[in-house]
Amino acid sequence: LFTEIRKQIPRETMANLATVNELKPGQANVVLALAHCFWKTAQTQSAIDCFRQALQLRPDHLETRLLAAEFQMEQGQLDATSTLLTVPDPITTGMPIDWRDDDRWCWLSSQLAQLKGDDETAQTLAKRALELRPNEREYLHGYQTLLVLTGQTESAEPIRKRAAELQACRRRLEILVLGGDLDNPTADACGEVAALVKDRGESAQADGWSRLADHLRNDRRSGGPEVSVAPALTRQPARDGE
Repeated sequence: LFTEIRKQIPRETMANLATVNELKPGQANVVLALAHCFWKTAQTQSAIDCFRQALQLRPDHLETRLLAAEFQMEQGQLDATSTLLTVPDPITTGMPIDWRDDDRWCWLSSQLAQLKGDDETAQTLAKRALELRPNEREYLHGYQTLLVLTGQTESAEPIRKRAAELQACRRRLEILVLGGDLDNPTADACGEVAALVKDRGESAQADGWSRLADHLRNDRRSGGPEVSVAPALTRQPARDGE
């Protein structure tokens, strides 16, 4: 939750990434993260250069292609976007996994189809992305919009309701994290988080928070010490990178 909600902004990350890149150039993850940072800080030419280098280092790497495709789409370069989203031949690349089974590929391909005026393909791909990741708010909003645009308002209504539910969960989790409630959590706070993440479809996380809530309740009854959850995360926000 800390890494999801307390993300570090790209401008704060760039200096460290640049230093690492100078000390040891050509690390694909670093170059891609720099490309992302340059993009998000409107340094377009530097972003282009870094994306080009990242693609040279890993031409068939899914995350690299997806991020570069998203960048090109934002620049209005639809042909370049289409090229980047073209599924590589598994025989020549040796890649065992079909990109069409990745929700991010489906979602970006849906956006590309919509920009090209192919609403039917856009809807099919958006639906597939949602099937692969049913609790992703962005996918829900996008699929709902496509349904409304094609006159399927009745089908869009349950999608809209689910998106609203997930948005409410997100807002409450932001309040708990940014308000400091989880720095030294109570059993009640942990129980609330468990219910919220369960509603988001995150059963493993929900189980963990429920067990922590039980642990805190038992400690309180026995007069045990307070439990502090991951204090280092409160001091070190997550890097906004790959």
